[in-house]
Amino acid sequence: MVLLSIALMLWEIHYPEQSEHLRSRVSLGFTPLLTAVNAPFGFFDSVAKNFETRRTLLSENQTLQAQVLILQGELQKLKSLQAENKTLRGLLQSAAQSHHVKLMVASVMAIQVNPFHQEIMLDKGSHDDVFVGQAVLDAQGVMGQVVDVSLYNSRVLLLTDPQSGVPVQDNRTGLHGILMGGGSSGVLQWVNVPPMSDIKVGDELVTSGLGGHYPVGYPVGTVSNINRHTDDQFLDIQVSPSAKMNSSVQVLLVWPDKKSAR
Repeated sequence: MVLLSIALMLWEIHYPEQSEHLRSRVSLGFTPLLTAVNAPFGFFDSVAKNFETRRTLLSENQTLQAQVLILQGELQKLKSLQAENKTLRGLLQSAAQSHHVKLMVASVMAIQVNPFHQEIMLDKGSHDDVFVGQAVLDAQGVMGQVVDVSLYNSRVLLLTDPQSGVPVQDNRTGLHGILMGGGSSGVLQWVNVPPMSDIKVGDELVTSGLGGHYPVGYPVGTVSNINRHTDDQFLDIQVSPSAKMNSSVQVLLVWPDKKSAR
């Protein structure tokens, strides 16, 4: 290669007119050799660029996956807030019905539901002026009443508890009665109703206000089933509660207006 270079230099000195033509022919002859020599470098450069591109894509993919997880988490939070806002709007609507009484929002801390006890625990107590016998509502209707109070907590007996009883009135006919808890069945029983009473499936029952524990006119339940047995002295009437006994997370504590109690 060195000798060839020297020969080319001497040729250019003695024959300048023909040197350009000779240089072109020599360059053309070496082109395949140069291409063969440079080919491995081009291949490795291409591989390196492809590897870098793949690494960039993997990094971007991981970043996008992280962003998707974050957005999914935010969406869950949004759904939770929407559900909470819906509950609060329902409570406000319930509160609007009782502008003449004192109300307080409380949170459910614990739920005890079994065949013998249907109770919830609230985060309000005597420190908040909660008292035994106080009515408790959710956004849909009456839940029960307070049966035990400590300084910062209170225990509520749900309407579905076998020991519970609430005075009601049929919205359609005005007929009065008492609903008793059905325990684990989750339904209420309208007791001591004579067979000839005007009661239909779908009748809505509200608090009558008798006894002074519950404010007048709050939804209690809807008649879901009526069994008329000829040999029975009273009708067998089942009522579906309006309130969501096992799923409400926020409730209303009600201080009834003594002047409006019947």
